[in-house]
Amino acid sequence: MGKYKAVKYDAEDRAMKKSFNDGCLDLIAKKDNLLVFLQCKNWTMSNSYKINQKDIRAFVGDGFIYLKDVNLEGIKVFFLKLFVLT
Repeated sequence: MGKYKAVKYDAEDRAMKKSFNDGCLDLIAKKDNLLVFLQCKNWTMSNSYKINQKDIRAFVGDGFIYLKDVNLEGIKVFFLKLFVLT
């Protein structure tokens, strides 16, 4: 979140506030005509779980649920899913 705020984005950290009820959206960042949805995963290399189509659909679907109440005229929306492997 700090990196988005450093470049003057208005960032909402939903992961810390809502924990598992964040609607798959850990961070929502806004600046000018840009809107960024971010979801982060921190997995160990030994984790056998693989990202699948259901995970991607849930993330994008939750983004669209958020967007249903947003005026999107002139807005560019980006979905970012980050994985940190340790």
